[in-house]
Amino acid sequence: MRHNFDLAHELGHLVLHTQVDFEALSAPDYKMIEKQAHQFASAFLLPEREFRDDYALIRRHSNPDSYVALKQKYQVSIVAMAMRAYALGLMSYQEYRYFFGRLNKLGYKNQEPLDDELVPVRPGRIRSLIKLLFDHHVLTVDDLTQRLNILPAFVVKLFALDEDFFEPYMNTKLVFYHADNVIPLHPKS
Repeated sequence: MRHNFDLAHELGHLVLHTQVDFEALSAPDYKMIEKQAHQFASAFLLPEREFRDDYALIRRHSNPDSYVALKQKYQVSIVAMAMRAYALGLMSYQEYRYFFGRLNKLGYKNQEPLDDELVPVRPGRIRSLIKLLFDHHVLTVDDLTQRLNILPAFVVKLFALDEDFFEPYMNTKLVFYHADNVIPLHPKS
């Protein structure tokens, strides 16, 4: 479920940082931008009011196993939920530290409960919309990279597309007119 958080994090960059040149950022600025995208993802996937209500039902805030039911509901990693809870002031510093100690002890650092059971959602409508834009020559891969400053590999990762999704569209040029739809200046008599 880390995948969902990664996607929301990248969406945060698209929404918040469209005008930012990441290569020109200093290390502190880059860290700040990453923190903003992280906060966006947390708020987007774990809305404060609903998350507060659900979190209140957890008996042991410092026990990673207590988050499994919420993981199933929110489709977000246990770590992301603990970090959100701590950021919202729902978990004390001591609980937060103990949580990560237990997380390591339980071996959840690399694989959490439900990671092998919950199937990541593949956004089919987005895929269809992108395909429609390319099939109808509204957008080219060059437009994507040059005008929108987005690499196809990023779009593939962001929307869980097939690795070769853009290959049929790689050398497509936009055609704005055809000989059959041009009105002659001097009509034939």
